[in-house]
Amino acid sequence: MRDIELYEARQTGGLLLNANEASEGFNSEVMDRIHQALDAMAFNRYPDDDCTALHQAYAAWAGLQPSQVLAGNGSDAMLGLMIGLFTSRDKSLVTWDPDFSMYDYYASMQEAEIRKVPVGDIQALSAAGRDAGLVVISNPNNPTGLTLSREQIRQILAALPDTPVVVDEAYMDFSDQSMLDEIEDWDNLYVTRTLSKALGAAGLRLGFLVTSDRNMRNIRPYKVPYGVNAFTQAAGTVLLQMADAAKDRIDRICTERDRLYEALNDINLPVQPSGANFLFLQGEGMEALGQGLEKAGIIVRTWPGKDQIRITIGLPEENDQVLAAIRELTPTERKGTD
Repeated sequence: MRDIELYEARQTGGLLLNANEASEGFNSEVMDRIHQALDAMAFNRYPDDDCTALHQAYAAWAGLQPSQVLAGNGSDAMLGLMIGLFTSRDKSLVTWDPDFSMYDYYASMQEAEIRKVPVGDIQALSAAGRDAGLVVISNPNNPTGLTLSREQIRQILAALPDTPVVVDEAYMDFSDQSMLDEIEDWDNLYVTRTLSKALGAAGLRLGFLVTSDRNMRNIRPYKVPYGVNAFTQAAGTVLLQMADAAKDRIDRICTERDRLYEALNDINLPVQPSGANFLFLQGEGMEALGQGLEKAGIIVRTWPGKDQIRITIGLPEENDQVLAAIRELTPTERKGTD
């Protein structure tokens, strides 16, 4: 098996802004409803293998039909299912460089060749994908935050009519270029979504694969039996039925993301525009900056040996703490001062 990047996310100690989690838990009304669902649960029985109520709740929230939806243990499980079905030693996986490291993990399990093209290079992606088993890209991109427009995604789909294309929309709730309403228009389109980010349910491990009725009929027989446990189904159903409560949080995160971007840009740091709930900085001195932030008790995503960091957008006061620490750690000549 090939060497792959080990995925790690520190979970204790300091201000955790490294895993793109929500900084807030569920409100009391949502928790009350979850407790009610918990009281009615029969833990001695297997969960609903068809995830009937959960699929109905997600479909209603996303403007879909339940027959177009398949739930799994996080969107990772759905990505793993797709990569397992469409790649092998003879069928390569094509993705961006950089992109979500779990694509490489699942492809390595199939001993599939992994072919990477520069992030955002649509022509290179289309050329590489013509003889591939599967194309998988995150949009917005993780870790850079780059967001392709719907028209750009359509260009990729049109160029690859015979290649399945998975658009991983884990962060699309923070942007507005989703392809969910076009899944019946493209035979090769598959979309994955998650409740871990915008809805603040990373601990539930709940994600979805969305595709056309025709595609889903072919895929559903290959899902893992009882792949979503009873508690996650119940809690996820409640959360989706009350998902409007998350809108204010999503709006606040987007506002804070833009505020933090402008502030970092004013300091002359190499920060990139983002359509997600994080900011990506790449350039000289960024690895040292990440190490300095960790010493200050602020944990951001780093890549050993690479001058790049990713900062999750937190609460306003957390973002103020990040800015104060960065200003303290940033050389005066970078700030543009004498």
